Formats: sequence, structure tokens, C-alpha cells
Amino acid sequence: MAAIAAEDVTDAPLEKVFGYLADSRNIEQWFYGVERIVPLTEQIRGLGSTFEITINAGIPLKAKIKCTEFVENELIVVTSLGGDGPAASTRWTFASEGDGTRIRGEFDYTVPGGLAGAAMATLVKPFAAIAVKQTTANILRYAGR
Repeated sequence: MAAIAAEDVTDAPLEKVFGYLADSRNIEQWFYGVERIVPLTEQIRGLGSTFEITINAGIPLKAKIKCTEFVENELIVVTSLGGDGPAASTRWTFASEGDGTRIRGEFDYTVPGGLAGAAMATLVKPFAAIAVKQTTANILRYAGR
């Protein structure tokens, strides 16, 4: 398993930042590489909400994802349930910092073994490093509006 993280602070208040990220209708705007996200459940926010997602990581990768942990204004964890890409999860934590918000994003992924896994790792590793940093920057950019 590989893990990549990024952290930063925005001047926007915690409730506004968390609300923006928790709203699945905004994911295509802030999550780097996401081309499409389709709800698979009536619930589109919070624990149990499930989606089909297409990410462009040099090639389009489709996966089913589910919110597996959710604490209002503190934590969002989304885990892949299978698809074209590696097994993955993203973890977003939020904390008040002065009048603003500290956001930390962590991306964990596991590629399969063998030649197919090695080929996937050469694609996923650089994409993941860019995605975490750019996604965090996008959150800072859009969440404070």
C-alpha cells in the first residue's frame, strides 16, 4: 500500500468548507482528474452514499466508491469497492484554525502484484502525487467562495 498526503489552511469557516466537500455535486469541480460521478444510491451525502466514478489518470478508470466514514465537520472517508483502478481510499480531515479551516487529504492505494500491477503503479503513483496536491489546492480555491 502507498500513501500520499497534503495539508493546507483556508480562511473559509469550517462549516462552509466541510459542506462544500460533503456535497457530491461539487466533486467534479474539486477532485483532480474526476470526469464523471454518478450516484448509485438515493443518498448523495454522508455515510453509505455510493457512486460510480470515472477518473482520468492518463487513461479513464472507472470505480464504484462508497463513503465509509463520516463525521460532520470533521471527517470524510471514501473507499473504492472495485473497478478498473487500484484499490484506494481517500480520507479528508477538517479542523478549525483561527477563523479558517485546516484541511488534510490522504490518498491510500494498493496495486495488484505481477506485471499488471507494476504497469499500473507507473501510472498511478505520479497521478496520485499530483492529484492530492491539486485537489487540496482546488478545495482551497473553491470552498471559500
